[in-house]
Amino acid sequence: MKPTWSPLRKAGYASVETGVTGFELMLQVYLLEFYIRGMGLNPILASAGAAIAVFWDAISDPLVGHLSDRYKGDRFGKRGSFILCGGLTMAVSCILIFSPPHFEEQIALFIWYLVSYLAVNTSMSFVSVPHIACVGDFTTTTSQRNSFFGWRLLFSNLGLLIGITLPGILATTTTEFAGRSTASYWIAGVLFLGIFVFLRSTRGIQSNFASSPKIPVHKFFSALRATFKNPYFRPLLLAFSLAAVARALNSGFALFYYKDHLKLEEKTEVTVILLVFILSIIASIPFWLKLSKRFWKKDPAFLGILGLGILSILTYPFFPSGQLTGPLAMAVLGGIAVGSILLIESLVLDTVDFDELRTHVRKDGAYFGCWKMMAKISRAIGIMLTGPLLLLTGYDNEAASQTPETSERISWIFGFGVGSVFIVSALTFRRFRMTQLVSENIKGRLKAKRN
Repeated sequence: MKPTWSPLRKAGYASVETGVTGFELMLQVYLLEFYIRGMGLNPILASAGAAIAVFWDAISDPLVGHLSDRYKGDRFGKRGSFILCGGLTMAVSCILIFSPPHFEEQIALFIWYLVSYLAVNTSMSFVSVPHIACVGDFTTTTSQRNSFFGWRLLFSNLGLLIGITLPGILATTTTEFAGRSTASYWIAGVLFLGIFVFLRSTRGIQSNFASSPKIPVHKFFSALRATFKNPYFRPLLLAFSLAAVARALNSGFALFYYKDHLKLEEKTEVTVILLVFILSIIASIPFWLKLSKRFWKKDPAFLGILGLGILSILTYPFFPSGQLTGPLAMAVLGGIAVGSILLIESLVLDTVDFDELRTHVRKDGAYFGCWKMMAKISRAIGIMLTGPLLLLTGYDNEAASQTPETSERISWIFGFGVGSVFIVSALTFRRFRMTQLVSENIKGRLKAKRN
């Protein structure tokens, strides 16, 4: 008997995302500063360790996805054991990376940092890739898939809220860096709770599909390349990767734009803007789900990406200094546009359906492993571009304030530069040729085969 997916049960599935996203934000925002300023690690060693860890993280995602596809399942389901083991290891390793011993030697501190970082990223792959691939195991209907991704986005943004606010709150009761160590314990608790709720909500549910045939290790990368040959998956992945580069550039320039160009206070006004942005994403989820029921997923997702690009170009370069109204309005509109990402991720499953029809093998894990891998590579590209672009603006990190010319260039990169990449992403997305009729035809043929 197929399970009944009530809203409460879907929320139980998605609850894992809160702890995962909370830790991801802490790693992205606080880790380098924690080790360089707080622990005294050489910046070159800190950057080298981060590069090694990010590279391994990108490689491990498709590998873990492939392994979870092959697994036949146990009492936790087809992918539950991956999420349980990975989540427990991730919680411990995240605590360890923010609680290093006081080493006197740089090399000892670097080894602790690198090993714990590798452990964090490996365990995160064991959680995030099988977790997102579960949606393809649980349901084949478009509306249910969209609903699952909506719940994922909701709990992911709750994780962002915790990751943004908790370290700051705890820092008021102790030192800044001790507050970040304490925050890692709290978020580990959130992750533990999410895993427990996930396992309870999905207890007894096995995959709807058989495990993939075993592929020798030396043929794994050939199988990985095969996912890129899917004519529907390729443009979708490229559009998503371009959007990920734009988001990374937006994140990298955000503080420079708000503090150096708009002259806003980071601890008050900038924090308010970020919170409004996250809450707007959460509030937009029902809106995108309703649109997808009426117009399917492709057109609303395209309008979301395109709208974000156009809004960035038309607003950010022209906001007056010291004014909060414009940035707050853009935080609301931009958050609504970003909410369309749930439809883009849901479309991945439609490309997996096509692949299953063509190859007779279901590979949700492999596809979402590639998806996660490209997201991380794109984010790394965006981060690497931020530094050189900032230098091109004439930015002086030793100056108390930037020149008007530098400030103006920052606003144009933050607005026109980032917005243009979003528009290119939207135009690339138009090359995704699958329609609702094609998708439903594929689902119908698959259903006939399974029956």
